[in-house]
Amino acid sequence: MSYYLAWVSTTIASSGTTTAAIDLSNNADFMDVLLPSAWTSGTIRLQVSEANVTWNDLGGTALTTNTAVASQALVLRVGGYRYVKIICSAAQGAERALRVRGWRS
Repeated sequence: MSYYLAWVSTTIASSGTTTAAIDLSNNADFMDVLLPSAWTSGTIRLQVSEANVTWNDLGGTALTTNTAVASQALVLRVGGYRYVKIICSAAQGAERALRVRGWRS
């Protein structure tokens, strides 16, 4: 049986590429990400941290997005890390609001 955590909001600033640290609290195996329809397309990758101090790239998470017309939902494996940052290769044309939740199976 899967256990879903609460949805949380995060943003990427205008001209920015990275969210603030997202606390998945219960060490989720996976993360759902809802990208807005106005998302500036690019490659998404994740950085992870055990204690919100030292950050490392999470291998195998690079994913190309194209959401100029419609919003997009992603499911990414986060491997039990508590803290996550979402990084896009393209600077966003305006502030972008994302919705995120962690879950484990």
